Amino acid sequence: MGIRIELQQYHRGSAIRDYAGASLLDNKLVNLHGYSNGGIDYIAHSDNVRSILTPFRSKVGQPLYSYHLIPQQGIFQTQEEINAYTGPDGQLIQPNAVPGDFKFADTNGDGKIDDNDRVFMGNYQPDVTYNFTLNLNYKNFDLTMFFQGVGGAKAFNGYKLSTYNASLQGYNLDNRVLNAWSPETPIPAFRDYLPATTTIPMAIHRAGT
Repeated sequence: MGIRIELQQYHRGSAIRDYAGASLLDNKLVNLHGYSNGGIDYIAHSDNVRSILTPFRSKVGQPLYSYHLIPQQGIFQTQEEINAYTGPDGQLIQPNAVPGDFKFADTNGDGKIDDNDRVFMGNYQPDVTYNFTLNLNYKNFDLTMFFQGVGGAKAFNGYKLSTYNASLQGYNLDNRVLNAWSPETPIPAFRDYLPATTTIPMAIHRAGT
């Protein structure tokens, strides 16, 4: 569902005309009637990044092609932080982590990190689009300027999976990983580095203009 608003203004006695417009978008999957006889209320899209990560899911009540990922809560700075991150039975939630690894959210509280911890994190479609046009006329010359942009969109950066992830083989790494976490630099210059022991990336960025 969308709403379009347009305004036009003409300056009497001058050679200036301007136009402005905006569209509001409400993107939501209403139902999946007829899609499955098993009562499934979502589509797990097969689009993938390097045949490893499938970040998209469409679920009734959510926007189409939403990002379905595990939230990242920060970086483990010490072994003590890793040891303190435990589940309901006292087990380590990320037993293979080392200092410098991402800390992921155990969203369902079962004491481990897996696909059941994925949550919806927005999608690529904007909430609003807008434009502005200005027309100027003088004698035999005219000038038209057009501006447009979007707001509320989020982009999934699949580039990070193959170039910031030291656990993958066969891909060149981005040279910015040289400024990744170390005990001497606990707040890395390059915060989005994915260490070798971490297997579930998350890379969502604002994409509005």
